[in-house]
Amino acid sequence: MLVERLLQVSRASSPETMGEQIRQALKPEMTHLRKPDVIELLKELKAKKEASLLYEVMGILSNNGRVKLGLPHYTIGISTCAAARRWQLAVQLFDSMPKDKVTPVVISNNSTISACE
Repeated sequence: MLVERLLQVSRASSPETMGEQIRQALKPEMTHLRKPDVIELLKELKAKKEASLLYEVMGILSNNGRVKLGLPHYTIGISTCAAARRWQLAVQLFDSMPKDKVTPVVISNNSTISACE
């Protein structure tokens, strides 16, 4: 349900307003989202090949601080961007890992490198 709402919002938004529109769509969910919920959300976005939307969602969640993003979140995010050939987003996610105190491991390094090939 949340994924469908986010997809509707992202498709109806201009690139300039998409971030704010996504933030507003996530706002009611923020109080009760937990790590497993976020992982499921990211997996659903990955299955739908929505790299840009996934990137926006991760940025909002990271900035909000309510859910601490960890290695599984970044692994899903980077591999989604790599599969979608969005190497710029994969590199940006990789670069933002230290902000969330996440140490890259071999799989995140390899996924980011693969995105750039």
